[in-house]
Order: sequence, then structure tokens, then C-alpha cells
Amino acid sequence: MKKRCIVLSGLLLWVIVYGIPCMLMGNAYTPEGAVRRLHTEGESTYRKKAGDHLLMLWDTGYSHEVMVVKRTWGLLYRLHMAGSLTEREPGAALRTTWSAQLTKEQKYDTILAAEAADPRIKKIIVTSEGPMKNITSVEAARSQSAVYVEMDVEQGFAAQYLLLSPADAGNFVFRGLDEAGNIVYAGW
Repeated sequence: MKKRCIVLSGLLLWVIVYGIPCMLMGNAYTPEGAVRRLHTEGESTYRKKAGDHLLMLWDTGYSHEVMVVKRTWGLLYRLHMAGSLTEREPGAALRTTWSAQLTKEQKYDTILAAEAADPRIKKIIVTSEGPMKNITSVEAARSQSAVYVEMDVEQGFAAQYLLLSPADAGNFVFRGLDEAGNIVYAGW
């Protein structure tokens, strides 16, 4: 009787500590489990650690989405934010996304991601001067932008997590560079 009481108490404790947070709060034991709460299909094709965040590219077979997964309570994982990679124009050399979410500290959790459809693109730079300016050099983009991010293309993808002020979170322009540093594609 005493042994059964200990086993049942242990099981109840496990359900309270692990089971309820997973079921009620969107937590999971693995990063993939956290993403599967949103997508039942697909698989992770790219991962990048960014501080205490994990950036994952999720391929559903019909779309690519970048997911930001955070660790909660030191044991579990939770999907924090997501964005779908899209072409801004048919046949574009880059599929891009960005998403920003306001934090308690009045900063924006921001993800920037791109998929290079053109194999010549080896590096992607993201700036925040807006799409209306016709900038044709990397140096000019760097000097006229409050945000300048360089991302290496790995397995055809690049992603970055940033914490930005409200004034800087937006008007992003994505540029694909070849090995020599020449702009191959520019788009918002």
C-alpha cells in the first residue's frame, strides 16, 4: 500500500511539473515538439543558435517558415515567434521574411530570414533605410541605415535574431551578395 502511494504521488508530481505546462501552455520537451504544436507536418531543415533562442527553418513541403524557439523553465521549449518566407515578386532571387514583437522592455524581438534561390548569393545583408531609396552599393547602404546585419548563407538559408528599438524595427531591405561582394539582388 505504501509503495503504491509513493508511485502515485510521484506520477502526480510529474504530471503537475511537466505534463500540465506542456498541455496548457504550449511547452514541449524538444524544439521540434514546440513547432509541431503549430505545424503537424514538416521537418526542421536549418538550425541556428542565437543567444538563448533557437532559430529553425521548418519545411512543410509547400512553404518554408522560420521559427524562434525559446527555452522555458530550463527544461521545456516554447515557440516564441514565426515568419513565412515569401517572394516579393515572381522569380525573385531571395525569399524573405521579418517579424517583430514588442517586449516588456519596450524593445522588439526581431527575426530576419532569407532563402537564396540564386546559387550565386553567398551573403545577405539587411538594412533599414527603406525600399524607396535606390542604393546600389553596400557602403552606401551601411552609411544610410540604422540597422546593418550581415548573414552568411548556409544550406541556402540565412537567419538572425535581434533586439531592436522601436525606431529601428522596420523598413528592412534584403540584399543578396555574391562571393566578390557585389549586389546580385535587392528587395524588401
